[in-house]
Amino acid sequence: MRPYVPLVVPWRLFLKLCGGDEFLDATLSRLQDRVQIFL
Repeated sequence: MRPYVPLVVPWRLFLKLCGGDEFLDATLSRLQDRVQIFL
């Protein structure tokens, strides 16, 4: 189970609507990878 997915998807959509901030998206990807390692 990946409980963080429902939070990640709207956040990515929000970034795209706001212009898709590359830095925030890259940071989110890094955090996502770390969460996957712990799971």
